[in-house]
Amino acid sequence: MIPLPRLLLRLSLATLLPCAAAQAALPVNVYQGTQGDTAIEVALTYDAQHKTVEGYWLEEQRQWLIPLERTPHDVRLPLLINLLDNPELPSAALLIQPFAFSHDRELHGTRVNLRNRERQALALKRVTRFSNRQDASWQGELLQLPLDGRRLFRVHAHKAAGEHVGTVNRITILDRSSGQPVQVIDNLALFFQGSASLSFADFNGDGVIDFKATPVGQLASGGAAGEDLQYYVYQADSSRYELKTEQQARERN
Repeated sequence: MIPLPRLLLRLSLATLLPCAAAQAALPVNVYQGTQGDTAIEVALTYDAQHKTVEGYWLEEQRQWLIPLERTPHDVRLPLLINLLDNPELPSAALLIQPFAFSHDRELHGTRVNLRNRERQALALKRVTRFSNRQDASWQGELLQLPLDGRRLFRVHAHKAAGEHVGTVNRITILDRSSGQPVQVIDNLALFFQGSASLSFADFNGDGVIDFKATPVGQLASGGAAGEDLQYYVYQADSSRYELKTEQQARERN
């Protein structure tokens, strides 16, 4: 006979585990356009619970990617959000007015240099909306954060109406100096979590950033993931990332 405390523990776990199914990622809008004469891409993520906006800013020609600081936002006010090129003392901010995350297909505003107050006009048009609504369908590409000095990682993801979460089906790895793809990993089925779909770390201590991701499993239909994380480890001999087990990922090449 199972002792009562142990039985209660098992019942508690059985009750909690089904609730471990992940929820859809926060909604993300991706915009493309110009800052003065410079082509840029801006992604904005909105957290309705905490009423904050964050994201990234990309200068396309130089592949210069800068995170945007998580910022409290009142829907009655313009959006003023810092570029975190220097987390301790940002040098620039985006001022967008008016700003309504859920409705605006076009954004207008200025990029303000916080040191000399120089301004450049912003004109952006929404190209993708990664909605968190279950009845929404979408597909598109999104850069991943945080940053790796040598590479950019862009995921392609999709979601059908009725699915609970989005699925990453392709990862494109780009060389930051040239902006050209150096590797494409496709035929994937990974859980889309916005710009945090890939988690970066140096798993084997070789000085090169690796990444891991969560298989989508039954998440799309509202279930739990139920599968081991997938680890992608950089291989110096081929200059490519390869899928490994967790144990293999932590072994030095």
